[in-house]
Formats: sequence, C-alpha cells, structure tokens
Amino acid sequence: MGKKKKHTTEGVKEEKLTSGKEDVEKKKDVIIDELQKELNILKNRIQELEDEVKEWKNKYLYTLADYDNLRKRKKKELEEGIRYANERFFRELLTVVDNFERAMKAMPEKGGKDVEGIKKGVEMIYRQLMDFLNREGVVPFESEGKSFDPQKHEALSVVEDDTIPPGTVVQELEKGYIYKNRILRPARVTVSVEKKEEERKEVIENEGTDNRDRSGND
Repeated sequence: MGKKKKHTTEGVKEEKLTSGKEDVEKKKDVIIDELQKELNILKNRIQELEDEVKEWKNKYLYTLADYDNLRKRKKKELEEGIRYANERFFRELLTVVDNFERAMKAMPEKGGKDVEGIKKGVEMIYRQLMDFLNREGVVPFESEGKSFDPQKHEALSVVEDDTIPPGTVVQELEKGYIYKNRILRPARVTVSVEKKEEERKEVIENEGTDNRDRSGND
C-alpha cells in the first residue's frame, strides 16, 4: 500500500514537471514571437528612416546643385555685364585714339619749336593711351595684305586689281582691335576685286598699243 502511494506521488510530480516545462516552452515561444514582432517593427522603422534620410539627402543634393547652377549663372551674368560695359567704354576710347592718329598724320614733319612741342605732347599722350589699352587687353591687329574676313573686317570700298588675289585687303582705313580674344572693333578696309572682262580687254589692248609704239620708235 505504501509503495503504491509513493509511485503515485512520483507520477504526479513528473506530470507537474512535464507540464511546467511545457508551460515554460510555451511562454518562451510567446516571448520569442513578441520579440520577433518588435524586431520586425524596428526593422521597418529603420527602413523608413533610411528612406527618409535618402530622400532628404537627394533633396539636399538637388538644392545644392540648383544653388551651384544659380551661382554660376549669376557669376557669368556679372562677368558678361562687366565685359559689355568695358567693351562699350573701350570702343568710345578708340574714337579718341583715331583722332590722335589723324592729328599726328596731319602734323608737318618739320616745323618750329611750338609745332615740335605740340607734336611731342600729342605723341606722348597717344603712347600713354595705347599702353593703357594694351594693359587692359585691347590690341590692334594687322589687316593689309590679309584675306578679307567678315568677322574682322568691314569693307568700305573695293578696288579692281588683277595683280593680287581677289578678296585681299589692300588698304586699312581704320584699325581693328581685339579685346581678350574677341573682336572689339572690326577694321574698316578697302578690298580687291577682279577687273571686269571689258576693262581687262581694254588694259590688254592699251598695253599692246604701247608696245607697238615703243617698237616703232626703236
């Protein structure tokens, strides 16, 4: 009788122990599930935050790029505005240079002391003016003997001449100038063209007549 009761008590204890283990496992599973849910929520939140950071970063980069483009555009507009103002000023100043050059050409090579003094004074002011323009990047370019270039030259007249290629600048009436690798003012020039056929025949006939006259005289 005592042994049977002992076995029954041990069986109850084993059942309780087993049941307790099962409860622990169930609670453990429940806790793990809860933790997994929390972990998933945290992962989703982290992903959302990363997406937000990425979005704000892109917005920042776009804004920075827009600002940089705006800064460059304003800088370019400012530079162009300054250059335009400078070009207008230098063009007006070139008119003064032209007048100095005309005055120096009109002065007699020899004259009294007063004339010589005036001539030296004009030449000195002219040199100072040209030195200033050169320092600022305004320099003249050669035209005579060059091929006519509509970007650099303005043809005021033409002259018929078969001794040189047509389209050649034969005379520079007003100098052309460059300002920082740009044409500031085109040169005003006279350009050669081919003689008309009738005029060419007349020249040949006249040369033939002259040759015959010289032969007869000989």
